[in-house]
Amino acid sequence: MSEETNTVELKFGKRLVRNTVSNYIAMVARLATSIFLARILLNGLGLEFYGFWSLLWAGSLYSLLLDLGFGRAVEKYSAEASFSGNMEKFNSIVSTIAFGYCFMAVIIVIVGFLISLNLEYVFKVTNGRDIRNIVYYKKVLALFTVGIAAVFPTGVFPTILLGLQRTYLRNYVIIGNKLVELAGVWYIFYSEYSLMTLIIFTSVINLLSNFAMAIMAFRLMPGLKFRLRYVKLRTIRYIADFSFFTYLLTICDMIIFQTDRVLLGITLGMTSVGMYHIATKIPQLISQASTQFQGNLAPIAAILHKSGDKHKLEYMMFHSTRITVFICTGVFAAVIPLVRPILYKWLKVTDETTIMLSYILISSMFILIIFRDTAKHFLLMTGHHRLITKIAVAESISNIVLSIIFIKTMGILGVALGTLIPNVIISLMIIFPLAARHSGSSPLPYLLKVYLPVMLFATPITLTAAYFTHMVTPLWRWNFWWLFLAASATGTVYMLVGWVIYINHEERLKLCSLIPKFVPQKLVKLIAW
Repeated sequence: MSEETNTVELKFGKRLVRNTVSNYIAMVARLATSIFLARILLNGLGLEFYGFWSLLWAGSLYSLLLDLGFGRAVEKYSAEASFSGNMEKFNSIVSTIAFGYCFMAVIIVIVGFLISLNLEYVFKVTNGRDIRNIVYYKKVLALFTVGIAAVFPTGVFPTILLGLQRTYLRNYVIIGNKLVELAGVWYIFYSEYSLMTLIIFTSVINLLSNFAMAIMAFRLMPGLKFRLRYVKLRTIRYIADFSFFTYLLTICDMIIFQTDRVLLGITLGMTSVGMYHIATKIPQLISQASTQFQGNLAPIAAILHKSGDKHKLEYMMFHSTRITVFICTGVFAAVIPLVRPILYKWLKVTDETTIMLSYILISSMFILIIFRDTAKHFLLMTGHHRLITKIAVAESISNIVLSIIFIKTMGILGVALGTLIPNVIISLMIIFPLAARHSGSSPLPYLLKVYLPVMLFATPITLTAAYFTHMVTPLWRWNFWWLFLAASATGTVYMLVGWVIYINHEERLKLCSLIPKFVPQKLVKLIAW
């Protein structure tokens, strides 16, 4: 390998590490804000109002349906533009999408106000303490809709930064956003305790954050321009193929990950929505802690596909899967023994139904991440978006049908099983072998080199942690420091064992080459052993 190639790969590797590390810092900022909000809202509003708040945020994600798949297109084509330098073509694409977003923002406001006017006919919102609560529900929903619509068109700028592989810049803004939000939320809830004020505040800081990312995008791409004259019919046709299928993929994701709470709100009421929302907290934590590396993969896949380097693409897909499995299994091993103590200490939850929901949803999330998350990024950006979308359509239909059937016989647990069963079948029997073939390999090498080694050393570590959690320490004795130390101890043991057993010598050398120069070389050589 030439010296020039080594230099390019080192620079690329440092950017990847920088993006990933900043992703984790941003994740911690989000998590801190989420923990604060969850406790304040649940303790102050009660389970019913908290259920409405969670339903509100779940419903806001349906605004992504108006994205029409253009967000993924911006990421893909900005990555390709950074490789080809064709700014005229990219300006036409991004201008068409940005002005389309402005039109969609108007639709968001109209739909939101229509739902607000007819809220009592859509959801069971009169089961609480006072029927007058519905007036408050309507006001909150209307204001929330305006905030979402105002921020929606500016969402093109964070996506451009992703495509340019400058995720760390986006994360700097997010971290600042969350610090400001944390201070603002503390003040709002301890002085006024008003959800209306909170909505205005969060909408304004989100809008300002996107403007900051817009400045960064213009500086990184000096030729970037937004002009109405750049909006052309042939541009819409050009991006329609990719955008249409990614749009369908977004709809499927909405059905799979968000429809559960809507079904519960329609059939069982807001209390069940609140219970389900609580049960999703730890699976979301595992997802956030496990998928920060994968945020780098889509633009990398787009660039490698554009360059025609098939061998490098297959290499990156295989080794990215190894990294994903290693990270996710480590997070799972550290968190799964602590489910009961976390729910008890954080939200005072001891209800067995909620705890069982958490275990089911955690299992589903774990399978989804290790068997298909990496493959989805690569396949989506390398011309296989049609196939991925067809699989997602089949899963979403199965999910909603099974959830409706199971909710009648098993209640709230049936909704979780309606998510788990299709996920297991599609992940293990379809996506896994498909990803293996497209990486130039087969399922057997993946099993022997990726999955089996991790499971062999992760299983005893997880079981040991679970024993000490449940058999040695009573539930009432746990506090946040004990939770942190227990998770850290399990994670540290896992990382040390994995570094020796799972990471080979060549990979250790490459990783250690990314360590800053001020670290003593003797220590680096010892680590790389």
